[in-house]
Amino acid sequence: VKFIKNFRSAEEAGRILNDFRQRAAAKGYELHLSSHCKNIPGYHSKDRKEYNDTLAALGLDGLFIYGGYMPKCEDWPKVEYSEYTDYSIEVMKSDTELSDIPVSTAVSTGWDSSPRTVQSEIYEESAGWPYCPVTVNNTPEAVEVFFKKMKEYIDSGKSTARYLTLATWNEWTEGNF
Repeated sequence: VKFIKNFRSAEEAGRILNDFRQRAAAKGYELHLSSHCKNIPGYHSKDRKEYNDTLAALGLDGLFIYGGYMPKCEDWPKVEYSEYTDYSIEVMKSDTELSDIPVSTAVSTGWDSSPRTVQSEIYEESAGWPYCPVTVNNTPEAVEVFFKKMKEYIDSGKSTARYLTLATWNEWTEGNF
């Protein structure tokens, strides 16, 4: 959204991206331009026309999902990894159905942004980022289940991606292994 606002419209942002693509091609490079799916106008309102009109104006090749999606937290701040897995898959399916261009899927081995907080402050749900829910019981066996479920989704033909991303694997202090 900020990228589009910087150029005043999706069409102008798309013109800039196309210019970048052409300059890269002139140097022998092929670009695959993608964005996080949640950053596109129409995503949060699930306005399929606005969303896909914006994607077309930008000329993107695909969309990606940074990591999983956090379900409603019933036992603040803990969320069972299995609930995180199932919720993430359902939202990724919805993201794919919303978009006319490919959406790459992702598996995250967990989430815990608490190390990024001010440790002397109270960890409150209403505080916002980085005071987020923390996945628990994200064992290697549970992560394997997430991978298997994502592979089943990709193989079902309903996914527009032919691969998945191991998301946030480098966030060692955020619950990943």
